[in-house]
Amino acid sequence: MCCEGQGCKRLNFRVTSKTGSDQARLRIMATSDVHGNLLPHDYFHDHETEKSGLAGLATLIEQARLPGVPCLLVDNGDFLQGTPLAEVVHDRLRANPATDNAIISAMNAMGYDAASLGNHEFDWGLDYVLDAAKQARFPLLAANAFRKDGAGRARVLTEGSKIVTRRFDMGDGNGIDLRIGLLGLTPFQTAQWDARQVGEAVTTTDMVVAARRVVPQLREAGADIVIALAHTGVETAADATGDENVGAALARLDGLDALVLGHTHVPFPDPAHPTAPGICPRFGTIHGKPAVNPGAEGTYLGLIDLALAPRGNRWEIVGHDTRLVPVAETLSREGLEPSREIAELLDQTHRKTLAHIRRPIGRSEVPINTFFSRVVPDAAMQLVNAAQARTLAEALAGTDHADRPILSAASPFKSGGRGGSGDFVNIPPGPLALRHAADLYPYPNRICAIEITGRQLRNWLERSASVFARIEPGRRKQSLLDTRFPSYFYDVFAGIDYQFDLSQPARFSPFGNCIAPKACRLRNLRHAGRPVADDQRFVLATNSYRLGGGGYFDEPARAPLLFESTATASQIIAAYFSENSPLTLHVTPNWGFAAIPGASATFTTAAPAASSLPRPGLRALKHDDQGFLLCEIELDGTAPG
Repeated sequence: MCCEGQGCKRLNFRVTSKTGSDQARLRIMATSDVHGNLLPHDYFHDHETEKSGLAGLATLIEQARLPGVPCLLVDNGDFLQGTPLAEVVHDRLRANPATDNAIISAMNAMGYDAASLGNHEFDWGLDYVLDAAKQARFPLLAANAFRKDGAGRARVLTEGSKIVTRRFDMGDGNGIDLRIGLLGLTPFQTAQWDARQVGEAVTTTDMVVAARRVVPQLREAGADIVIALAHTGVETAADATGDENVGAALARLDGLDALVLGHTHVPFPDPAHPTAPGICPRFGTIHGKPAVNPGAEGTYLGLIDLALAPRGNRWEIVGHDTRLVPVAETLSREGLEPSREIAELLDQTHRKTLAHIRRPIGRSEVPINTFFSRVVPDAAMQLVNAAQARTLAEALAGTDHADRPILSAASPFKSGGRGGSGDFVNIPPGPLALRHAADLYPYPNRICAIEITGRQLRNWLERSASVFARIEPGRRKQSLLDTRFPSYFYDVFAGIDYQFDLSQPARFSPFGNCIAPKACRLRNLRHAGRPVADDQRFVLATNSYRLGGGGYFDEPARAPLLFESTATASQIIAAYFSENSPLTLHVTPNWGFAAIPGASATFTTAAPAASSLPRPGLRALKHDDQGFLLCEIELDGTAPG
């Protein structure tokens, strides 16, 4: 359902240098969730790529700056983390604080007017964020992020909001200034997710509550229009205070004129975006207000073109055009290249990154991929779990917990879904380099040991099982996965045996709400061949993100913390690969699906998976127009589990 008839104003124009005497035009250019993608090089797979990151965006941004049309360039957060290049930038700064932050240097060169802070800005701690803010020639905004001063008082972490001015030529020889209020908002859960990195020094409050406070302040300070740079998505029109994705709730606020969104990596406007009353993926409006989400990794440049007319002592938005410009497609069609200026600026960092990712760490005799990580047991998840378990065994040796059974839980971060058909790990047998460990684990999480009971383990597994759709007996080719769940909401366990009965309803919603308290998908949970008792105790290897509530898992925060690594997960995996080279692995089928009579289900995976189906009962069906391979899995129990 679209928002037409609910106050949606739109003019069918593309901004030009011509302006009328009664109207002004403003172009807002937006990026979001760039995640350290600066150059046209895929550092995980070590090859050139059409995804050109900031360098490609820089070219399009220059094309979008039209003479006589005032423009604003903003970023919506999650720019400091996400690639091996970003990791090299961080490591160089940690070794020498006087070093320039190459990511900030590139953004300075592109002329950003402001950026909001995303949750991943904090992955390497508060000092890294503050140092980036010092180097940036543009404000880093977060109106709902605070830090305590020496007296224990909470002060805005960087800046909460900013007013920038653009001057309009109204065509009669007179110029009029437009004062644009910008406020940044980071997810309410940021301080919780990154508690291991920032400690108690940082607090974050609800986005909507903060915006309700700051928008009137910007108006009182003279802002003619107000734009929110909100690192949040809009999944439905019913999001509420305290939720992670509150784009719709923000759009309802009086005094807020437009929104730049992000975080979810879901492009908007886009025909494939979910619709709901008030959400219009066709015209790019939320409750009648223009909004854009530029996706992730520099795939799109978001544009909001506003038509404004003076009304007394204020300006009124009388129309807009909101759209996404695909970077790779546009550069190719127009015969344009990624910015040479940005490439030259980053050349030294690029070379250091190549040397880093190419460092040998061993050899594998088996393929390591995530083509089927959410469907059947595989080598990728079992290797990650083995590396985590070994770290715990060494750390807890000689302690009171040394004799506890060690379990391990890991997520298949790259297994398609929102990341697209190329977002899979695919490591062939042969030499292993550092980039392969980073590909398996792209986040700078720490490995943690917690003590959990059998009851907590069951709840954790039920949360994981909620990523699957409900399957009806007797029906063929039903969708296996609930696409509302990202892949990192699913944990694969090692050290136990278990099954999921997908004929039963899911207990949890994507956002962790218990929607069916009596629902139970878990079957045949066993350890060492015996049923797991509720009071049985285990040591579990997990990560710092889960301990902060990441993925809306409640159990990790309730469990006693026994150990936390100083090394990141990818460093631990690299060390495991090196010490166990050459890697040989027989995949242990410790989990699967309970039989559902007459049922089968479908899922999408990477195109190369067609030649490596891991077991009977899996078959390739067809390739789709998005580059995915559609597969079918038998769930009736006739194929071996």
